Order: sequence, then C-alpha cells, then structure tokens
Amino acid sequence: APATSGNSGLDTDRSEAIVEAVLDYADAMLRPGGTVVAKLFMGGGQKELLDRMRAGYEKARAFKPEACRTVSFETYLIGQGKRR
Repeated sequence: APATSGNSGLDTDRSEAIVEAVLDYADAMLRPGGTVVAKLFMGGGQKELLDRMRAGYEKARAFKPEACRTVSFETYLIGQGKRR
C-alpha cells in the first residue's frame, strides 16, 4: 500500500496503480495455478481491477478481513488459480 497523504483521491489512485503493477508482475512471473493478493484503497477503480483478475484467474474476489476497521476504505483483492 502507498504511504497515505490524507488526500483520499490521490491515495486511491496510487493504490490502484500499485495493484495494476502487482497484476502485471503476476501475469509475467506467477505460475499457472498460483495465487495473488493485493491490498487496495477503494475509490472507484476496484471493479476494473477485479474484472481483470476474473479474466486471468479461476476465482477472484474482494475480501475485507474482520480485523479491518469498518470505517477503513481498504480491501484485498484475491485471485486464485492463475490461468495459462
């Protein structure tokens, strides 16, 4: 996750860029059947990122652990079973 600036728009944009980079790296380096997990600050781009994961993984979902504060705008994207 990026260092937060206090500007939620900037923070979510940075977070989305990091998740995109993680997915690019996973596309290149992760073996078929592998799993990727990325933390995301929700702010509008999560649907596109999740759709990308659904295209490349057998299962993809957003997950917010119980340990996260309810007011927090962070979630995790999980892709399991990387497709060839």
